[in-house]
Amino acid sequence: MANNLQLVSQAEQEQSPREDYVAYQTAARRQRKMIFYDGNLHLIGMPSYSYYVDAYSSNDGNLWLTFSMTVYRIKGRHITRELLPLLQDDRVKSLYCYNPLRHNDVDDDAMVIEAITRHTVQELMSVRDE
Repeated sequence: MANNLQLVSQAEQEQSPREDYVAYQTAARRQRKMIFYDGNLHLIGMPSYSYYVDAYSSNDGNLWLTFSMTVYRIKGRHITRELLPLLQDDRVKSLYCYNPLRHNDVDDDAMVIEAITRHTVQELMSVRDE
């Protein structure tokens, strides 16, 4: 059963015109931090590039970004081919999750972020061992 807040949020989204989806924003120069947003533009995290350690990908739809104290999993379509070159130069400013209620439909070959979740380093290691 949905609570009142969910119903109000859904009603607002249904009344608002949908907008084009943009999976990420970049900068011309190196950035100090990245900002991750869910499909409703709520903040998921704001990790610093100075704590960025490594990236791991099991396929083009899963990307794990390791920072010194935490790990973020980015799940979607065509993620690694677009993001990895930008991450190498610390140029990603922000990542946005797709929300079908807020965004227009996207092409099948477009990059789409379905979810960004926060994990511990131990959780990443258990996935790598599988």
